[in-house]
Amino acid sequence: MHLQMQKESDLVQFYQMMAEQTDAQKLVIHDIKKHLYAISLLNHEHENQKISDYIESLTHSSQLKVSMRVCENDF
Repeated sequence: MHLQMQKESDLVQFYQMMAEQTDAQKLVIHDIKKHLYAISLLNHEHENQKISDYIESLTHSSQLKVSMRVCENDF
């Protein structure tokens, strides 16, 4: 009985973690779409320097300071 309760507790924690990860992914996707749209608008107006400045500000953003290496490809 104790083992079954532990298993159910572990499953609840796992599904909570998966839900949090899904929410975080949705937020990242939303942010990426917003930034791509902004870059697209600048590109449509041929604002190359503003595009460059915008990308530079994004790459130096504090939100991007934490990184994770998932493969050997530098890109």
